[in-house]
Parts: sequence; C-alpha cells; structure tokens
Amino acid sequence: MGHAQDVDSLKVKKDPKDKKVRYNIVPLPSYDPSTKFGITLAQVFTFNVDRSDSISPPSVFGTFFQATTNGSLLGGIGGTAYFNEDKWRINPQIAVARFHQKLSLGFPEAASARRKIFFVNLEGLRHIAYRIYFGLGYNYTKVVYEGRDEQSENQLALVGLLGGGGNHGIKYLLTQDTRDNVYYPYKGYYMGLRTEQFFKNKSQPAYMAYYIDYKHFFGLTPTEGKHVFGYRVLCRFLGGNPTEQN
Repeated sequence: MGHAQDVDSLKVKKDPKDKKVRYNIVPLPSYDPSTKFGITLAQVFTFNVDRSDSISPPSVFGTFFQATTNGSLLGGIGGTAYFNEDKWRINPQIAVARFHQKLSLGFPEAASARRKIFFVNLEGLRHIAYRIYFGLGYNYTKVVYEGRDEQSENQLALVGLLGGGGNHGIKYLLTQDTRDNVYYPYKGYYMGLRTEQFFKNKSQPAYMAYYIDYKHFFGLTPTEGKHVFGYRVLCRFLGGNPTEQN
C-alpha cells in the first residue's frame, strides 16, 4: 500500500492477487468534554480506481456513525479517490449531526443547547510539480441552534444564537505532500493551505476562512514504520464579518 507522490520517480508494486475491494468495519470509542463518551462505527472500503496504475495509492470510501452518552448523533459518508498516477485527488463528503451541548453565554447558568449541522464538501486537486497540488472546492454548511428548555431558548435568543441558517462558498487549495505513504507514513510531511470564501445570504454575512494544516512524521529506527513520531499543527483564522455561529 505504498504511496507515490512524485510520479516521475516512485513506483509501487501491487500484488495482482490483491482483492479488488477490501472491506473493514472499525468500532472506536470516543470522548469529548462537550458531548461525553461515545462510540463510533466506521465502514471502510479500500480499492484501486485503476488496477494497472502502479503509482496512485489505494482510494478509500466509507460511512460512519457516532452516538454519545448525552444523546448526540453524527453520521456521514465520504472518502478520497486517487487516480491517473496520483495526478488527481477527489474528496467528497456529506455529514449530518445533532450535538447536545452546554454553552456558557455569560448567564449564571449555562444554556442547554441542541446544535444541528448539515455539511456538504467537495474538493478536487491536481498535481503540479514537486509533490505540490492545487485545487478548488465547494462547501455548504447549515447550522441551527435550539434550546432544550425554555430558559436556554431565551438565553440563545438574547445572544443572537437561536435559529441559524446555511451558507456556501468556494475553496482554494494548495498542498504539498512528501509522506512516503498517505495511510501509514513513517517519514515526510503534509502541508495544506486552504482559503474558503463564503457568500452573503439572508441569514449569514460574507466572510473568509483561512486554514493551515501541517503534519510531520519521523522514523525513529532504521526499520521502516517500526517506531514513528509525528505531530500536527492545525490553525483557523476568520476574516470579513463572521458571526458567532461561524
């Protein structure tokens, strides 16, 4: 399952006996201070878009569902397709969520809120040179806040969070990926720069969102993949006129 970013120099041998589609089901425990303990169930399908392509890493597509002890629910479908000797990367995603959370809004008691989210994301990236990819994307996000009791409903209304709406925008993507393997890296880094331009509508003002995502991996032993150290830096900045819901 080797990964090849540099299409001019790196080849990956694939066993012709490999299955066309590999299926895995993965249960994972989770904990978040706002949604408490939970369990996530993921179904993952791994496959090669073109089995004669010895450069592209395997594509992955799957579904997931999460439920937590405070009644929060999250589900979605998505994946990443690698094809044409890793010159193209396509990432579609759809997710829906209902989070139950306690929000500190400046009142003596925290508001008990229900946050509903609907999310659609599509990204397409093209290899340029030196393992650099440039791409465009589209994003639609709808966020609605509800109070779980009358007092919380009033608190959300007073701070302007009650209700909500949807917004959509265009993404501009620039990444560099030197990892030796997209799934099990033991050396290399991934740097992603993303700008999202959201448009004004009846319920949301226009604003810009800027993201930096940097991951670096180091092999700690001569044996590849035996002991690996990695870290990640993720930053988000907002510009323009974002609201509290953004």
